[in-house]
Amino acid sequence: MAKTPDVVAKEILAKLAKTAPGFSLEVGTPERKIVDAVSEAISEAYIDQYLVGSLMDIESKAGLELEQWCGIFGFGRMQGRRATGTVRIELKNSNSQDVTVQNNSPFYTRNSLPSSGNQTYFKATQAVIIPAGSYVADVPVECTAVGAIGNVPPDSIVFIGDILGATSATNLQSFTGGVDVETDDELRQRFKDTFLRNVAGTEDFYLGLCYQNKNVSKAACFGPIRQYATQVEAVLDVNSYTLTKTGTPTAGNFTLSYAGQTTANIAWNATASAVQTALGLLTNIGSTAGNVTVTAITNGFTIVINNLISTLTVASGTLTGGAVTVTRNGLNSISYVDNDVKYAWPGDGHVNVFKNLGQSTEKFYRNGIDFRWTPGATPTFVALPGGDIKAGDIVDVEFEYTTQSSRNDPLKGITNKVDLFVNGSVPYAITERTVITSTSVLSSTVTDQLYTGNFTRVGPSTGSPTANNRFMRLGSTPVVSFPSSLVVGTGSGAQVYTQGTHYHLLRLAPETQDPPNATTLMAGSIYEVVGIEWESTGPNSGTELTVTYNYNRVPEVLQAVIKTGKQVTTDVLVHQASYAYLRLYLAIEYNRGFAVSQVDNQIQDRLRTYFAGLPYGSWIEISDLILAVHQVLGVDNVNLVLSDGISPAHGVKVYATGVDGESPIATYDTDFKLNDNQLPVFLDAVIRRKANR
Repeated sequence: MAKTPDVVAKEILAKLAKTAPGFSLEVGTPERKIVDAVSEAISEAYIDQYLVGSLMDIESKAGLELEQWCGIFGFGRMQGRRATGTVRIELKNSNSQDVTVQNNSPFYTRNSLPSSGNQTYFKATQAVIIPAGSYVADVPVECTAVGAIGNVPPDSIVFIGDILGATSATNLQSFTGGVDVETDDELRQRFKDTFLRNVAGTEDFYLGLCYQNKNVSKAACFGPIRQYATQVEAVLDVNSYTLTKTGTPTAGNFTLSYAGQTTANIAWNATASAVQTALGLLTNIGSTAGNVTVTAITNGFTIVINNLISTLTVASGTLTGGAVTVTRNGLNSISYVDNDVKYAWPGDGHVNVFKNLGQSTEKFYRNGIDFRWTPGATPTFVALPGGDIKAGDIVDVEFEYTTQSSRNDPLKGITNKVDLFVNGSVPYAITERTVITSTSVLSSTVTDQLYTGNFTRVGPSTGSPTANNRFMRLGSTPVVSFPSSLVVGTGSGAQVYTQGTHYHLLRLAPETQDPPNATTLMAGSIYEVVGIEWESTGPNSGTELTVTYNYNRVPEVLQAVIKTGKQVTTDVLVHQASYAYLRLYLAIEYNRGFAVSQVDNQIQDRLRTYFAGLPYGSWIEISDLILAVHQVLGVDNVNLVLSDGISPAHGVKVYATGVDGESPIATYDTDFKLNDNQLPVFLDAVIRRKANR
């Protein structure tokens, strides 16, 4: 804060009065004139510093001033994104000539669309031809309005403009990518995240390249190391074991070993007290109360040793009719999501454990003294007896890990991969001509690239493909939509094949594997293995086939851009974001005097906006969802419908593709986390009205 010359002079005089009391500092003396001159200079410097600081402080700027300030560094406010997707058009009959759906052809929603009482308009972004003999085509479409309003659920776009012979249109999947105009807070954060990003190979560098694409509003970058932050309730680590007698022992003895010492013979039918006494006689355990506790359980004992110098084992056993085994009980595992963590890095520099960060009671703990950290594929954290972490303490644990969404595999020495995930979508229609062969078939061999477990069916039929069915790979990926029927031949010899009966669209399914393999980790990229599974009722091998389908061009375009700017030894791959499509089941009590239908529309709109703002890998917390709905005017009370064990209509249901009629892949009544490379897409909320009290 700036200071006046008088204030500065008083501070100097007060200091000199203590350090140089012999100075004459009366007004008019040379010494006083020097003090006054210095005070003037210091005051001006304070003012300059204050002005410069305020001018360069991004936190003090808002609105137009913030835009102008960011513009100095080449940043501008993102003006939102239009939602994109595809609309399927069906003709009344199989056409005898080509039918063209013109670019900019209009489409619009029904009036009863959730979250809006008005129709939302869309337009085709590319001309599409429905070939002669066919009656269906998928048209790339974008919303005419910017923002989340265009993120409509399946089966919302049902009206079309003047397209010759068309009888129906609908979007089979949710539209995505619609983002509202960037807020001041979002602009500030993006500036901080991407400013000075011109250091090649850094996360900011790659994210900056992604955000230069007008269709990308959210991107995530995964290298070999990321940081995982969580909290755990500490439980003291003790040597806890379960001794189990198997079979039906009738005679004999056994001995136990700990830290190089072995007990005397223990009878097959010894009591818990006898086993405890035998262990207490070992000098590295001792018989002091609490050093060892043995409790009888069915077919054995629970043994707790209150030191950590070794592991209890069975030294020998000669039981008649049975045997003795000892297993160590599970430790206090760290709270983490195994869908995220492929590998936790070893070494003290890769883990931090602390409590009350930033407070006067802040405390950092030491690995091997206060806690033990076990890295690897299943990281564990345990508090050690005698350390400063007490049982029941809530501590923060931060560790560095390799995510399951990454192609890196530290255990195999692979650490040069960078995976980028982007939410942009530009559906583009492409026509391919190919020949169906019998040499490319799906396999039941796990190591085969065409292993059936790598894929899942998309569309009318779901589940895994069938081994030995023919596979026809598509050349442009990731696929956005594929026709529901294919016509082979012309004229009277034309044969129509139907999706779900004669063929199935297959996509990679990394979410079904733990961990994903090298093939499925290519999902969403230009190298993704996507294709058609032909049943035996499909065309004969050797048949020529022409197919037109839509794929997302954003990964392809960004891959070409990044290839020219990446480091030579770095393998960078751009993926389409993985999406989790969500449907909520809510119980609502309404305030009196409000129109229920209008409140319901506002609830849908509020949730759509809420989910559109969540980042990659978000926790979906039920309390946050309830709070978002409770903020809607007219809502008096809200609850998530919980399972009653009978009705399936409860909780938050997660879908893989968002196609209308699809079965959920998971249902949650409690908080859950998305994968690191996943973004949530809100389908709708199914609302059950409850009587207001």
